[in-house]
Amino acid sequence: MTTSVKQTWTRDDTVLVSRCYLDGKSLQETQALMPDIKFTSLKTKLANCLYLDKKDSKARFADKNVSKLHQDVWDELKAALTVPDVEAVSVPEDAGTGGYWDEPEADGEEYFMCTGNCERVFYFEDTDADGMCGKCQYENERKSRKNRK
Repeated sequence: MTTSVKQTWTRDDTVLVSRCYLDGKSLQETQALMPDIKFTSLKTKLANCLYLDKKDSKARFADKNVSKLHQDVWDELKAALTVPDVEAVSVPEDAGTGGYWDEPEADGEEYFMCTGNCERVFYFEDTDADGMCGKCQYENERKSRKNRK
């Protein structure tokens, strides 16, 4: 009688499987990246990822099958892939303390609104004699070429 050898998961293998799950890779794509690991072992590990992602107690594989290593890797990856809320972590500068934004610095440049269709503001040097930016100049010339034809 032959017995199958239980898969021993390394940290690197666990990271790779978890990343595959988080990146939306299929079981077959994950198998192609890890051909040395049995298909059923990968299927079980991906099911554990699903459990960790959804925290569904009715999942086929409950947390009794999730190793401490997998839980730690999962928490690290989720924390690393989470985009922080900039508004929540930013600290506004106190008004009146002479901070960077309190007093606009005069740079001696003159600003003009583009006389074309974009209505953007440019330095004087970035507009033509008619006050148009390069994009509006190009569109204006293109229209005039079409009208000539």
